[in-house]
Amino acid sequence: MIGILRNLICFCPLFLKKNKNYIVKHTKNIFLISSLILTILNAHVGSPSPIKVFQPNGNEITIYVRGDHLHNWHDYNGWTIVKNNDWWVYALGNNGKDLIPSQIKVDYTDNPNQLNPNIERGIKPDPYQLIDNSPIPNLQLTRSDTFRVPLILVEFPDANAIYESSQLDSMMNQQGY
Repeated sequence: MIGILRNLICFCPLFLKKNKNYIVKHTKNIFLISSLILTILNAHVGSPSPIKVFQPNGNEITIYVRGDHLHNWHDYNGWTIVKNNDWWVYALGNNGKDLIPSQIKVDYTDNPNQLNPNIERGIKPDPYQLIDNSPIPNLQLTRSDTFRVPLILVEFPDANAIYESSQLDSMMNQQGY
């Protein structure tokens, strides 16, 4: 094991030395592709890894946390579940931001629709809405001083001027232009 690590450590500087220009040259492409993938995969996944939870009788079930900080729920084999009195049960529906629990325990059946036809796959709570009531500043009142911006006009011998100097004077000095 130590020999493998030693060979890897010896190999890494050679790899980086040989491929330094390749990595630098393609950084823009790597960044662009990474941004595109992250934009496309903007899914509501709380954690891609399943978590193990236990029912009060000791049975272990594997569930997923879905959503984000504003819109989240628990999932078991595509069915939305909710914790009710220490038991994980299937959700009947949503009541706004809350899920309505059923009486069917998760480890009792894999298809709760057979026991209660009102239970559907993929029930989600309504997302929370962030409301920003902060005042909007009036940017015209923030600055009242006059800016002095230098303008340099250059006359090139091989190119004629496109604009008259009076037009540039109006653009730079006329109020509200």
